[in-house]
Amino acid sequence: MFSRVVLGPAVGLLLLVAACSDNGAESPVSPTILPSLQVQDLITAVSAEGTPATLRSGVPPPASGGPSVTVSGNSTIVNGGTLVAGVTSAAPFQTVYVTVGSETVGLATAVSGGIGGYYELHLPAARSDSSLLLEFAQSIPLSQIDLLFAVVDGSGRVGPYSRLQTSVTSVGTGDVQVTLSWDVDSDVDLHVIDPAGEEVFYAHQQAASGGQLDLDSNAGCTIDGVRNENITWPTGRAPRGPHRPGALPWMRAYPPARFGRIGRWSHMRRGPWPARRLGVG
Repeated sequence: MFSRVVLGPAVGLLLLVAACSDNGAESPVSPTILPSLQVQDLITAVSAEGTPATLRSGVPPPASGGPSVTVSGNSTIVNGGTLVAGVTSAAPFQTVYVTVGSETVGLATAVSGGIGGYYELHLPAARSDSSLLLEFAQSIPLSQIDLLFAVVDGSGRVGPYSRLQTSVTSVGTGDVQVTLSWDVDSDVDLHVIDPAGEEVFYAHQQAASGGQLDLDSNAGCTIDGVRNENITWPTGRAPRGPHRPGALPWMRAYPPARFGRIGRWSHMRRGPWPARRLGVG
């Protein structure tokens, strides 16, 4: 039985994280030779404020004089993980389009194309900013994904598509996969306690039950820019019973703490830790 855990703001979990110094750079997109891909092969779901987006086929609506947006978020994603993207505009919007740009598959421009389909998200009310949760497939045959976002104003005009380029870091998957993503250069540590009470975290990265921390980002505030962590149990080896996930800041990191958005997960029961337990079996 496959299970995945959700950690993040939409379930009411907001962590005070210890901030470190800024450091990071984008990598250029390399041309790739790929089979035909659809947006859902890369992004399995999009949501905001508990509202899921609708997957649409074809090409997303073109820009038609609507408001422009600024998009922020982690520049690294992991297979099976998530990204919280902040979308901000000077004008109110209630609809957001999310798609994958053509540079993802090595084309020369950042417009949509090369990967079919898009997500259409209708927010509960008009607003000038929103945090979107993007959930990614466990298998991603790419090294980078060029994400595009556009909003629609009250008159139905679509704004220009804004770009968030992300690199893909490959991690392990399995019957249980727990991942954590955040959006500031801080050291946040993922912990999971297995049914036998053994805790997997940065100081104990391998459990007797098969659980393993295979990605530990910004360890000790040595900034690597990845801002993701991953703990997994291989297929067929996850022990039966509750798995308890959580996340804590590494308290010796400096300068002083600040808040960051905590990314979360897909295809899972949702609720704040430690009240929620992930049951397997």
